Amino acid sequence: MKKWIKSTAAMALTASMLAGCGSPGSTASKPEDGAQQASAGAADQFKEKLSLNLMSITYEGGGWPDKHPMIDYLNKKFNVDLKFQWVPSDSYTEKLGVLAASNSFPDAFFIDMNNFLKWRDKGVFLDVKPLLGNYPNLTKDIKPETFAIGNPSGKIYGVPVYTPETRDTLVIRKDWLDKLGLKYPTNTDELYNVAKAFAKNDPDGNGKEDTVGFSTSISGGTTFNNLDYLKFAFGLANGWKEVNGALVPWQVQNKELKDFLGYLRKAYAEGVLDKDFAVNKNNDPSVKAEANKLGIHQLVATAIYAEGSSGSELNIKKTDPNAQWMTGAPPKGRLDTRYSRRGEP
Repeated sequence: MKKWIKSTAAMALTASMLAGCGSPGSTASKPEDGAQQASAGAADQFKEKLSLNLMSITYEGGGWPDKHPMIDYLNKKFNVDLKFQWVPSDSYTEKLGVLAASNSFPDAFFIDMNNFLKWRDKGVFLDVKPLLGNYPNLTKDIKPETFAIGNPSGKIYGVPVYTPETRDTLVIRKDWLDKLGLKYPTNTDELYNVAKAFAKNDPDGNGKEDTVGFSTSISGGTTFNNLDYLKFAFGLANGWKEVNGALVPWQVQNKELKDFLGYLRKAYAEGVLDKDFAVNKNNDPSVKAEANKLGIHQLVATAIYAEGSSGSELNIKKTDPNAQWMTGAPPKGRLDTRYSRRGEP
């Protein structure tokens, strides 16, 4: 359901890695020196151990422990000493700012385009273009024009990361639908009615009005998480949209955005939308789903039935053994004249 564009400049490599590639007592200061060292490293089969500090985002409150089979395998195979720093997604951008201020970026880390462009020309990133020829497996599936996005002419400071074209999907509590005599919704009006019934008609059977129809969290003050099924139904672009030959961000689609926010405003006023949405952390909607309090959600498809995945059906069954997620097509937009785009996602 959710189409993802390529995340360009998604992994930045800091200039400190140059020194890490050298032999003890040496200083590698030029890209061609780095290329020669990389070649020599390949020739001696990683004879000298290389220490690497990597920072990664965690979305579910944790990461690998220092002693982990995958880390052990990589350390042994490539004669490296990997040190991972796991940072919660809610505070990752703030963490990057702190590291930038103290000039202490790790060797490799994920970075979004806005921050990449902010620091790109300040001399903190390593130009890896001279080194890429030594690593054909890294570049064989990445087109040169993709490498060029965000990078200055003749240099490559960030290695792009590809994400799946389709990933997230809408999930609805089938057992709640069945209990309340409802059908799977096909448009935004039907979805609202289902969500309202989930919030008002006691689907968990505890005699209290303590469930919600759907939830969200807000990233960076602008991005509504877990609501792509609604944003696209109202005609909002997935990041960017071409208008008269120019790319515009979804935040300036004023008509569609007004309609979308009006929908959310009504849902909030009637107790259909989670009252805590404005202060939710990224993973809170999944936590509420696991607590048997949320009826409509958005999940990575592979997480719906996976053991241990946040928001999975198995996790909800620990609270309600009858819990069952149902997947289906996302809702179509309303078919009236109030909307500037009819909105099939």
